[in-house]
Amino acid sequence: MLEKNQRTKSMLSGLLDVVLLRPVPRLKLPGLLGSYKKGEHLSGNDTVTEKFAPYMTFFRTGSIDIEVLGIQRDSLTLPEYKAAM
Repeated sequence: MLEKNQRTKSMLSGLLDVVLLRPVPRLKLPGLLGSYKKGEHLSGNDTVTEKFAPYMTFFRTGSIDIEVLGIQRDSLTLPEYKAAM
């Protein structure tokens, strides 16, 4: 679990925290959510703990590109795009 000063330093780094999740079995979800709320998903050196490793990837980056797959949106107006979603 990160100390308060480590969390503050991390927030001031200018990097974006990215969390990618894989499907989690329903029976495991309550236990993982409780541990996540307590900050037990990352170790002191910002690596994913063993309990979360099968389901979670974490990294920090200065930028990220997000691509929406399956919808050709370049020529759509905003209302058309929202309707397609």
